[in-house]
Amino acid sequence: MNFCMNSKIPSLLLLAACLAACKPKAPSTAEPAPHAEAPAITNRVPIPDAVRRNLAMSFAKAELRQVSRTVRFGGQIKAMAEARQKISAPMAGRVHWKVASLQAVKAGQLVAELDSPAFYELCAQDAELKAALDALPMQQAALKEQAAAQTEAVDVWDKRLLQLEQAQKAGGGSNEAVMVARAARAAAKVALAQTGAQRAAQAAEAKRVEAAHASVHERLGVLLKQTPGQESLAAALPIFAQADGTVVSLGVSEGAFAETGATLLELLDASRMTAQALAPAGDAARLRDGLPCTIRVAGQDPIVADLQLSPAAESGNLHLVAKPQAASAALLRAGFPAILEIVLEGAGAPELAVPKAAVVSDGVTPVIFRRDPKNPDQAIRMEADIGLSDGAWTVIRSGLKTGDEVVVDGAWQLMLATSGSAAKGGHFHADGTFHEGSHEKGGK
Repeated sequence: MNFCMNSKIPSLLLLAACLAACKPKAPSTAEPAPHAEAPAITNRVPIPDAVRRNLAMSFAKAELRQVSRTVRFGGQIKAMAEARQKISAPMAGRVHWKVASLQAVKAGQLVAELDSPAFYELCAQDAELKAALDALPMQQAALKEQAAAQTEAVDVWDKRLLQLEQAQKAGGGSNEAVMVARAARAAAKVALAQTGAQRAAQAAEAKRVEAAHASVHERLGVLLKQTPGQESLAAALPIFAQADGTVVSLGVSEGAFAETGATLLELLDASRMTAQALAPAGDAARLRDGLPCTIRVAGQDPIVADLQLSPAAESGNLHLVAKPQAASAALLRAGFPAILEIVLEGAGAPELAVPKAAVVSDGVTPVIFRRDPKNPDQAIRMEADIGLSDGAWTVIRSGLKTGDEVVVDGAWQLMLATSGSAAKGGHFHADGTFHEGSHEKGGK
């Protein structure tokens, strides 16, 4: 006989499942033993993998907490401003991607190449200036040699003219020879002066070319992320990531033309996330920067954080920002819902506590199910010695130690299945239903 399962009526569900799962046994014709022993009393419940999956069972660890002085605020994981990196086109050109959306990249990694006419022109200008600089030493050496020869020529004509003038004074020589020598010396001095002017102009030109080349080369060095001494000529303008992150958006498609300053891509560094929440303005008196704070996100271990109160309110509420202290923030994702747990001043010694959902009532008796540390496929039903509860966590005064696992989701079903188990004992079927006794001979 089959029964419909209804998760909203767990008692009917378990009863129907028990009836459907257990096959009736043929009546035994044997005489019962005169002193047959009753099934052993047990508080242990088998929870194999099939049962855990069927009941969507979850576990939580008992931990030391400031239950009496802890407040909670629901919020969301958001990226810090420095977590986002936008890479823009330094020059206009066509974009050729070297990464894809949602790809993780490292600082200094090539993310794109820009086919830019302005970049090619800059590279050509750099090469031209470099060639001019390379030619300067030879030009300077030639003018220096020319000036030396002209200086020597002037000296020769000075000596020749002196000889002619002395001969003329002695009554010899001719005026014509003196005039020719004087004209030759003057011409040599003019040539030497012209060479000097050329050398001065050449020196000024050398300074101009050096300055222009340094400027162009420095600009290329910034674009290519090179030092000024490196070769700057490149086939295309490479674009590099400046920090670690994940590509969350591409601004243009492959081969599209991007103008100067256009956003090419955006990176998001998942290690730079915060949990942010709003608190009523009335909490301003008891909240302050630096209070112990923990970020809780579903499916992750608690993350210790530094609490900061933003100086700007939002809609009349306090804006709380919690920055994770450790690299575990890499597990966070922007948009995740989160809970900020803040321990207020004046808290006493921490107490051992478990999630409130792990404590269920069997009549008037609070019950928890501790996972057997020696056998993870078994849970131990325990009467809970409970203390203070803040609505999310309940203090357990005895029976547990830090790190012990207790059943959270599925605890209610285990309680229903084991209610009164101190006198019964039983087992779970693979479909998650409970049945009293055992399938061995003598079980019911």
